[in-house]
Amino acid sequence: MKAPGDRYLIIRMSSAGDVIHGLPVVRALKKARPDAEIAWLVEDRFADLLKGNPDLDEILILPRRAWREWSFAKRTGTVWKLLQKIRRNWYQTTLDLQCLSKSALAAWFSGAPRRVGFASPDGREISTLLNNTLVSPSVTHVVERNLALLDPLGITADRAEFPAPPPPNERVTQFLGDSNLTPGDFVIINPGAGWPAKRWPLERFGNLAKELSQLTDKQVVITWGGDAEKKMALEIVASSPKNCMIAPETDLLELGSLLAQARLFIGCDTGPLHLAAAAGVKCIGLFGPTSGERNGPYGEGNTVLQGRCKNHPLCWKKRWRDKCHCMQEIQVAEVIAACRERL
Repeated sequence: MKAPGDRYLIIRMSSAGDVIHGLPVVRALKKARPDAEIAWLVEDRFADLLKGNPDLDEILILPRRAWREWSFAKRTGTVWKLLQKIRRNWYQTTLDLQCLSKSALAAWFSGAPRRVGFASPDGREISTLLNNTLVSPSVTHVVERNLALLDPLGITADRAEFPAPPPPNERVTQFLGDSNLTPGDFVIINPGAGWPAKRWPLERFGNLAKELSQLTDKQVVITWGGDAEKKMALEIVASSPKNCMIAPETDLLELGSLLAQARLFIGCDTGPLHLAAAAGVKCIGLFGPTSGERNGPYGEGNTVLQGRCKNHPLCWKKRWRDKCHCMQEIQVAEVIAACRERL
């Protein structure tokens, strides 16, 4: 049996961007404690982001995808079995990157004597009552705030390190070949975002693609996830006379490998933006209700364009989102100017 303190559980169940923002915590922890066993509790729809990570010993998956089809009894039984497994693993320390009631309850149920989380206001709901080591970061960006959770362990990361993106698989390689795309010589646009208030107007994405096609000879690829975003992508492609195409359907691993081949990524505050930034691709992030300073693409050489309506910065709260017009404040000319600098 390992000595106390050598078993760690990281908890960040969702969403894609937030899971990506937590990846440097695993790297820093493993570098400081190479003999430690590290697990991560995550929802099934985001588990691909953790697969193959050499610093993780186990991925504990919460099967949220199938819950709509399951009875209440089956849901409860599945969660109970997962919690029992967590309990049996005898974690000594939990790192709650999410700090909501559900994540803090999982940490508390693990029985870990040291449960590290954020103090209020980052620690929300009852998480500040259940986590017993609370951190108030003095830094701004969420990646660095997550790394601050290692401070009570005596671990300081000199810089944030993300795992290498997966190499192109057969589908991505075939798409690149069939489309005559040279790695490092095309632009990716992703029009989607989780909330309507975080999305840039679709017609502006269309105008952006059209102007990019005229500005440069580089191909523009529109990525998407789900039927709604596919429809958006097709509309953007239809509005551009040349050099614009839609990406194939991809899972998160395939998307990551495709993004890593791009010269430039343009998108809103959504998972693909942060996936591209983690892969080292230069990004232009379009931000409105959320803070680009806190949540923008992490790393040097990235650009954040922040729109602010009269209700900003309250727009991120649910009761204000319907009245938010921040994204409309970002003009196509601003994005084109940022693209000129990068291209």
